[in-house]
This record gives sequence, C-alpha cells and structure tokens, in this order.
Amino acid sequence: MKISQIPLHSIIELNYQTHEKNAFDIKLNHFQKLKKEFSAFECHIILYPYHRNISSKNFKFHPFEEYISDIARSQQSVYVKISDKSPRIFGFMLAVLISVVFALFYPSGLLSIEAIVSIFGAYTIGKEIYTDIERALIKISRRWRLKFADNFYSFQLLISTLTRYSNLAKKHRFEAASVLPVKLDFVELSNSQTVRMYFSWKGLESFNEEWIRLLTVKVDETNSDLFYNPGFLLGLKLIFNKKRFGFTKGMEVYQSIHNNTFGCLDTKDNWIEKAVLYRKHWHIGRLKYEKKTVILPDMQTIKF
Repeated sequence: MKISQIPLHSIIELNYQTHEKNAFDIKLNHFQKLKKEFSAFECHIILYPYHRNISSKNFKFHPFEEYISDIARSQQSVYVKISDKSPRIFGFMLAVLISVVFALFYPSGLLSIEAIVSIFGAYTIGKEIYTDIERALIKISRRWRLKFADNFYSFQLLISTLTRYSNLAKKHRFEAASVLPVKLDFVELSNSQTVRMYFSWKGLESFNEEWIRLLTVKVDETNSDLFYNPGFLLGLKLIFNKKRFGFTKGMEVYQSIHNNTFGCLDTKDNWIEKAVLYRKHWHIGRLKYEKKTVILPDMQTIKF
C-alpha cells in the first residue's frame, strides 16, 4: 500500500467533552480500514503546554498514567514490565562461542573445571556488557540509514478473560470503544508527557467500530484557562506496519498542533505549516533501514 492510499485526513481527532470542559478525548478514525490493511499500528503522542505556570502535574493521560502509577507502587495493573531477554541471549551466545572454541582446539578439556568456569564467566560477562554495547550501537548509528533502533516500549498488556469485560465496561462508561495497546511506554517530564502505544490487531476481531478512543487528557480545573491559552504543542507520530517475507515495512507520519496551526518539522527542524513529514523504513527486530524521508504538503491528520 502507498501512503496516498492510507486515510490520513483527520485520522486523529480531538473530541472535547461537553459535560467536562477540562477534558478531551483523542480518537483514532478509520479503525476498520487500518485493521484490514496493516498487521500493527503505532501511535506516539507528546503534549507540551506553553504557559509557564502549567507543568506535567497539571494534566493527566487517562488511563495510562494510573496504570504506570500502579506498577511503580508494585500494585496490580493491567500492564506488566517487559522483561528484556536480550542480555541473557547475548550471554548465552557468548558462552556457546567459548564452548565451540574449547571443542575445536581443546576437546579433552571441554568438561574440565577451567572450561566450565570460562563458559559460565562468558555468559555472566555477556549479560553485563550487553547494555553498554546496545547503547553504543544506538548512539553510533543514530544518523545512519541502517541503524540499531531504540526499544520504545517498557510495558505489555496482561491479557486475560477479564480484559474483555473491562473493554465492555469502558465502552458503556465513555460511550465509545476503547482499545488498550498491547505494548506501552509512558514518560512524564517536568513540563510534558509522552505516551507510546503499539496496537496489534490480534484479539480485536470483535471491535466493529469505525473509530476508537485512544486516551483522555484531563486538565486541572483551576488551570484549564492557562492550558488552552496560550495553548500547547501536541506532537503526533503514526506508524503503519505491514509484514512481508519476515521483514516489516513501516510508514511513519509526523504532524503536530503548534500555536493552533498544523504542520511538521523538516529534517533541519524548520516548521512547515499544513504539512506532514513522511518516512518509509524496513525493519527486522531492532535493525532498521530508513529508505526515504519526504515532506507531504497540504495534509491534515488531526481534526481539532
């Protein structure tokens, strides 16, 4: 599928609630078409208020802030911390390499104490140094087309039978279908909040709605006037993923609301009104190749 075939116009909608002036929903439109055409969909949102008296403590991303807060307090949550297996895998591979070296050059000593200690030591050291190697690869390749990508997601959805009942309850409470991402990351800084969501269509066959609620932004009532005037930056990154022959083709779209106007930053950080930055890439695991980056004019992905 080409980017021109994706229903990008008003694909994200900010829906202000009539019964609650200090809150608005962020909705995803064209849900059924996305389910049909792509294997997964990602949405990253950053919200940065412009008034200096507003901080990240004055607004909340519901329901994700509560979920992450529960995890931080070691309480039960619908999300759990993702356990990174990469250090153990790297340590295991290093231990196998040492074992192969012993088997080829010193087979009689493969079961000796020295060999066992060396193999176990390789496994332990491999786990310890993996993080340093990972950071170095990310830093070195950051500006390359072929890069070792960041691992954006820290939490995964704990799927159970009760999740289905929870989805039903949310639909009645918010008068809209709400779908939780299968992977999630939430970052709260002093003046901004960022949420990254990864949606896999598996298990969502029962959702027949054309749009779904991604999240709700709630602002402190005493600060709502300062929040809307002088306004805020709402940054949006959408990624449409489609698997092919073991690889994943990704189409990334960037657009923001800034000073009540729509636009994007180009590769030199120049603001371009009424435009979208589009980037196509291929990836397998965390190895990512960026094929091209272009600016698409006269396009509005956010309905405000």
